[in-house]
Amino acid sequence: MALVINSHVADHFAEVTAFALHIGKAEQLTEKLDYLANYSKDYKTQCLMFFDYSAHSLAFTMERWDEETQSWGFWWNGGLIYRSDNQTWGVHS
Repeated sequence: MALVINSHVADHFAEVTAFALHIGKAEQLTEKLDYLANYSKDYKTQCLMFFDYSAHSLAFTMERWDEETQSWGFWWNGGLIYRSDNQTWGVHS
């Protein structure tokens, strides 16, 4: 179980986390990231983070390990979306 932040999204991820610190919501953002990083108790998963055009938000793809092929495969995707009305992040698919 892992959260994967590659070089293409590192700057945007840093901006999102800096914003969360600025508004005093770093703990809430961390809780959502931990949720994605540890998504399944039944499967080995990894969550790949991507840039999202929504302000202070991230897109992601959840992958699941396939024992038969010995490779990662697409499972589902969504977004870690920031809501300005209540200053929280939510996981949406």
